[in-house]
Amino acid sequence: ILAPVSRACVGFSLIFGYPIIFVGFRDAMLDVMLIPDELQTARNLNIITLLLLTFITLLAMVLTDLGVVTAVGGGSLGTIVVFVVPTLMFNKAISLLGDKATPVHKRETVLATILMWIGIFIGVVGTWLA
Repeated sequence: ILAPVSRACVGFSLIFGYPIIFVGFRDAMLDVMLIPDELQTARNLNIITLLLLTFITLLAMVLTDLGVVTAVGGGSLGTIVVFVVPTLMFNKAISLLGDKATPVHKRETVLATILMWIGIFIGVVGTWLA
């Protein structure tokens, strides 16, 4: 009895969760493509939604191994979260210090940037091998 109930719950989650996630994805794509707000009419949003859903569906038909998708996503996003974002935040914080930044701070930004590039290299290799 638990298996059918759990399947129903997963189905419920997919049916009602996917639209929420998709709207966030669509809005992020509009921001990345620099589409101005005045062009984001209901008609244009429907067209973009249809194009994105078509692209995602075609991609799902081609990519049959979900492990590869997960590995690539995890490798690339993990690299960004662990190596890139903290370095960018640290370098920005030091640059905001202006004249108050000591030579030690400036050396740390160089070291952090080197570590970021090493992390990016490792992430690219890991994603490539996935």
